[in-house]
Amino acid sequence: MAGQTAILVRLVDFAIQHLRDDYAEGHGEAFRPAVRSVLDAFPSGAILQIGVIDKDGYLVYSNLGMKERVYLGDREHFKVHLATDADRLFVSKPVFGRVSKTWSIQFTRAIRKQGRLLGVLVLSVAPEYVASSLTLKDLGRDDVLALFRTDGTYLSRSRDLANALGRAVPQDRPFLGPDAPPSGTFRVSAAFDRVSRLYAWRRLDEVPLVVNVGVGEEAVLAPVQHAVALERTRNLAGVAVVMALALGMAALFLGIAARQRALAESEDRYRSFFEANTAVKLLVDPAGGRIVDANAAALAFYGYARDELLAMSIKDINCLPPERVQEEMRNAETERRKYFNFPHRLKSGEIRQVEVYSGPIEVGGRRLLFSIIHDVTERHELEASRRMAQTVFDAAGEAIVVSDAENRIVAVNPAFARITGYQPQEVIGRNPRMLASGLHDPSFYRLLWQRLLQDDRWEGEISNRRKDGQVFVEWLKIALVRDENGQPQQYVALFSDVTERKRHEEAVWRQANFDALTGLPNRQLLDDRLERALAQAARRHTMVAVLYIDLDRFKPVNDLYGHAAGDDLLCQVALRLRNSVRDEDTIARVGGDEFVIVLPDITVVDQPARAAEKVLAAISTPYRIWENYVEISCSVGIAVYPRDGADAVSLLEKADGALYRAKHAGRSIWTMA
Repeated sequence: MAGQTAILVRLVDFAIQHLRDDYAEGHGEAFRPAVRSVLDAFPSGAILQIGVIDKDGYLVYSNLGMKERVYLGDREHFKVHLATDADRLFVSKPVFGRVSKTWSIQFTRAIRKQGRLLGVLVLSVAPEYVASSLTLKDLGRDDVLALFRTDGTYLSRSRDLANALGRAVPQDRPFLGPDAPPSGTFRVSAAFDRVSRLYAWRRLDEVPLVVNVGVGEEAVLAPVQHAVALERTRNLAGVAVVMALALGMAALFLGIAARQRALAESEDRYRSFFEANTAVKLLVDPAGGRIVDANAAALAFYGYARDELLAMSIKDINCLPPERVQEEMRNAETERRKYFNFPHRLKSGEIRQVEVYSGPIEVGGRRLLFSIIHDVTERHELEASRRMAQTVFDAAGEAIVVSDAENRIVAVNPAFARITGYQPQEVIGRNPRMLASGLHDPSFYRLLWQRLLQDDRWEGEISNRRKDGQVFVEWLKIALVRDENGQPQQYVALFSDVTERKRHEEAVWRQANFDALTGLPNRQLLDDRLERALAQAARRHTMVAVLYIDLDRFKPVNDLYGHAAGDDLLCQVALRLRNSVRDEDTIARVGGDEFVIVLPDITVVDQPARAAEKVLAAISTPYRIWENYVEISCSVGIAVYPRDGADAVSLLEKADGALYRAKHAGRSIWTMA
């Protein structure tokens, strides 16, 4: 009976550790399927709830769903794991569930990662399921089986279970207390029904539980009482009666022990329990690895008929070298290790990764290994994919940011820290807007989010700010990950620092479009802006003026004072021209001492002439060149769209012609085309 109970506990503990490992590794995509597989592996109704309590005592996961936040930090099965770092199975007193709304026994283990407590994994087992495993075929009318904690609390009872839940036996029972022997017998009348029984108990090795077998005293003593009556009728001496009673009692206790062994070795009970659920189970002889027994789930999993599998050794299935398999069997038999990961070959030749819980058990007087096998191939493949993804995540040259549905950062890679200067612990839980540079207005972000939610992706250039305050330019790609209901679940952003590239591109662009000496647009940029101004004027039905300017008396200054002085003079001229026109006007240097001004969007006819007058006045003011003052002037030719031409080439030619006439008319004047 104790062996069967130990198997039951091992099955539950195996399920807990399997679920706990998935949860601790953060395999959200593997945890829920694992929950379903555990529920399927046990008889219907055996597992009332699978839950996770976080480190603060709140239920964060339940397979039953959660309508409200439930606090379980006051429960014994949670607090016990706060008090110790030991990784051990805890079995609670029966409790009435705040979510399941029924009695259950909590089997729990702490969830830890790198020594840090994440929470507690809870398997709520129905006491009725435990009771069913205690029900034996040949129990007498007054016989009873019970499972206790070592503090005397009932976990299950084959009779009057409803009355037993939440109660404990008196503390004087000989199987209670730290000094109680591992097994023994006693006689007492039960409080439930006042039936006097003879009891034998056995404490389990792996968990603090006690299995108790009680046999009705009346049924066992009937032959003795009958013998006493016969002796009395024959007027035998009282001493004979006493001796008979003593012998009868001795026989009784020997009978109980024999009966208990017979019950434990009952083949039909053993077979019923061995086949009780869909978990793959094997019994293996550790001496050489021969498979002694296999349940139906094992036959289905491995693909062999029973007679085929029972003719094989576990070494025929395990793909590790035989000597390694033998070594691991020794580890399991001596309980140095209980959990293993192996590659197992099926009859089809397919190799599956399995997780094995294995430990010694007495069956029919033989010491065998009882093994529970769980197929974790998908989990291994998922883990391999996760490791590969993590490697890519860590090695990527681009920064990667993963945020949740509320856009709170949940993960960043090393490239993120390198680019932004922020370490992961400084940004986890915060919104990526912490990087905002302030250079983009709200409409920019509004349009970004609108496009992202519409297309599930966005890509573009954005300026952000590093931890040290420096603004940098990044090329950003954002992907929206939706859940099975189509709702946003995560955002994955990748970005690279393109600041230097942008600077280089801008330098190349400026070199191609601006005059190196004065910083004014050159002929190439002038043509582009003039074309744009003409297109805009055509749409708005406005005018565009082109002022062609040539400096007068520039060459004598250049010859007298040198090229450096001439360059200084040109830069001063450029500055004065900038100050003479509007911000939207374009000033370009198109030759040694030639400049062009484009006045877009003109609506007043005399505006070009007034602009030319301002230019003449600005240019004719004396200049200081080092310690000298010099005077120059300029001539201006004006052409106006659409009167003088409909395209850039025509307007520039007309303005150049007007400039030519102005210079020949006496200089320091402007002339219309």
